[in-house]
Amino acid sequence: MRTVHVHTGDPYDILIERGILDRCGAYVKELSQAEKVVVVTDDNVAPHYFWRVLNSLEQNGLSVKPFIYPAGEASKHLGTVGELYQVLADFRMTRKDVIVALGGGVCGDMAGFAAATYLRGIGFIQVPTSLLAQVDSSVGGKTGVDLPQGKNLVGAFHQPLAVLIDPDTLNTLPEPFVTDGMGEVIKYGCIKDAAFFEKLETESFADHIEDIIETCVSIKRDVVSRDEREKGERMLLNFGHTLGHAIEKLGAERLHRKRHRRAHYPPLRKISAAHRVERRVFGYGGGGKGRQKDRRQRHQPCPAENHRRQLYAAAPARGAERLYRHDCAEYFFGRII
Repeated sequence: MRTVHVHTGDPYDILIERGILDRCGAYVKELSQAEKVVVVTDDNVAPHYFWRVLNSLEQNGLSVKPFIYPAGEASKHLGTVGELYQVLADFRMTRKDVIVALGGGVCGDMAGFAAATYLRGIGFIQVPTSLLAQVDSSVGGKTGVDLPQGKNLVGAFHQPLAVLIDPDTLNTLPEPFVTDGMGEVIKYGCIKDAAFFEKLETESFADHIEDIIETCVSIKRDVVSRDEREKGERMLLNFGHTLGHAIEKLGAERLHRKRHRRAHYPPLRKISAAHRVERRVFGYGGGGKGRQKDRRQRHQPCPAENHRRQLYAAAPARGAERLYRHDCAEYFFGRII
C-alpha cells in the first residue's frame, strides 16, 4: 500500500492499493464512530462497485443506505443535493455518521458538499473510481455544485476523513474518461514536475499507474498543505481550468473537443511547449500517430486572442485577467523548458 499524508487543518491519508475497495468498511470503523453510512454513487458506477462496498460496510456492522443519481455533470446541482439531504434526514444520520463518495469528480463534489453542510458538517470518505478523481478532484477538500450561471459557484472547503484509491476500478473506465483524467495528469507535469512530464512523453501510463497516481496526489498534497483555502499558490492548480470553463460557457468547445477536461487545455502561446502538450493530450486519446495527426487537422485550435474579451466576460469574476495569464504557456513552461 502507498500512503500520502495530507497536512491540512484536518489531516488525513490518501491510501493507494489494489483491492482497497473491499476494506472500505474497516476504514470507516477505524476513522469514525459511525453506525450509519450513506453511499453516494451514480447509475454507471453502482452496477460495478456498489455491492462490494455495501458488503464491506455491512460486514463491519454498519447500517447502509444508497443514494444513486443519474450519471453526469447535469446532475451536479442543488436539486440533487436536496434529494440527498432528504435521504440523510430520513435515515436519521447524526454527526458521527459518514457519507461515502463512490464515483468520479461529480460524485465527490456533491457528496462532499452535502457532508460539509448537513448538520453543519459530518464526515465523508472519498472512494474515487475515475482517473480524474483519483489523481485530482478527490484530494484537497473542494466540494460544490453548479448553478445555471456557471460551474462550482456554490460549495465549501471540507476535507475528507480519508481517500481510498483502488487502481483496479480504472479497468471499467471507458477510454474517453481515461483521456479526461490524463489531462489532469499532464497538468501536474506542466506546472510542477519537468521530469514527470518527460516520463509521460516516453512511457506508457498503464504500466505505471500507481506511480502516476502517487506523483499527482503528492504534488497536490504539497500545494494544498501550504494553501488550503486557495489564497495564492493553490490557484496554480487551476491551470487550464479557468479559461476552459469560459470556453465551455461560450460553447466554443465545439471548435476543440466536446469532452469536458480537454476543453481545459486551450491553445498555448509558446510553440514548442504547445506542441509537447498537444502531443500528450491527443496521444492519450487512443489510436496511432496517423490518427493523432488527423485529430490535429480536424480540431484546429480556437485562436485565443480572437476570443479574449469574451472569455474574460465568461470566466469567474475572481481575477479573470490574472488567471488568464496563469493559463499562458510563457508563465508555466518557463519553469520546465
